[in-house]
Amino acid sequence: MKRCNYRFLMATLFLSACHLQINAQYYVRNKQNIGIAPGFSASLTNNQKSFSIGLSSQVNRYMIPEITYRNSTNFDERITADLGSNLHFISTGIQLKKRILSTPGRKVRGICVKEFLELAITPEYYFLLNPSSLNKNNRDAFALRGSLIIFRYKSGSSRARKAWSYKLEGYYRQGFGAQTYLNKEVGIQFRITRFKVNNFLH
Repeated sequence: MKRCNYRFLMATLFLSACHLQINAQYYVRNKQNIGIAPGFSASLTNNQKSFSIGLSSQVNRYMIPEITYRNSTNFDERITADLGSNLHFISTGIQLKKRILSTPGRKVRGICVKEFLELAITPEYYFLLNPSSLNKNNRDAFALRGSLIIFRYKSGSSRARKAWSYKLEGYYRQGFGAQTYLNKEVGIQFRITRFKVNNFLH
């Protein structure tokens, strides 16, 4: 009788372990990802405001190539017929970043939470899509964007925590060359990145 009970107990433990293993889930990010980054900036030299929306893909911890659409309006010159319409740009850039600071980890409802601060520099190339008669021969522009990026990390192996990343970026941009529509400006950008995840245990 005792032997039967022992065998029954062992069989129950074995089946329970198999059930837990089959139903266990542990998600891990892979390298496939895509990000979207809306932003707003204001010129420090004139009354120009700009809205941008960009797509990006994180290559590794230090590099993010991006392509962005930008819409700029100079409100000081908006009453002028030739410069009254918004300026539309397509830009490309590569963000190079480095983590410089992190807060001590702390428990929040059983989850470890930390904040990170990153420093980034992004060389950018801009192409003006709708040149006016004043800038039809000057459609290219180059700029350098210096950024401080903050984001929060939460521990855990759930799909949602592994799949999504949210970062807030404040930046200063300096334009170069003879162009006059991209000078000194400050801005803010919110980057949302969706990573493809795999179930490590399946």
